Amino acid sequence: MNSFSLKTKFSHSITWLMRLSLLLLLFVVAVSCGSSSNDTRRPEENLWEVASYFNGQELVSPLSGTQLTLQLSLDEQASGSAGCNTFNSSATLDGNSITFGPIATTRMICDQPDGVMDQESAYLAALQKTAEYAITGNQMEFTDENQNVLVRFVTKDDF
Repeated sequence: MNSFSLKTKFSHSITWLMRLSLLLLLFVVAVSCGSSSNDTRRPEENLWEVASYFNGQELVSPLSGTQLTLQLSLDEQASGSAGCNTFNSSATLDGNSITFGPIATTRMICDQPDGVMDQESAYLAALQKTAEYAITGNQMEFTDENQNVLVRFVTKDDF
């Protein structure tokens, strides 16, 4: 075997090892970037619909014919529907912590469905007590400082 042939084989072996190493590195990076049980996605720019909220005694579903929503923006603002009135507030996110500033609402009085104003008061009170959030899939949960669930949301938006 001449030295040219030996150099060519050596060069091909090095090239092959470099390609294999690059593929292995890409695989490790891809696996480490996958989702985990501790979802770190942020809730901003999604429309969240309330699936259940704490009414002062237990978690309940929104009244039929009403829609409770929340939208958080990247500029630390929150807005949504409380069932009768719309609302807005500041919302500060830091890691998985979230705090709402004073909540301003429109001032309509709704008498239908029965209990809608109580629902609105309970939902807005739950937002004010929120300390942390967690996202799993298309669901988000707000909890207080004792990890009691205050609101459960779902979104149809893609992340």
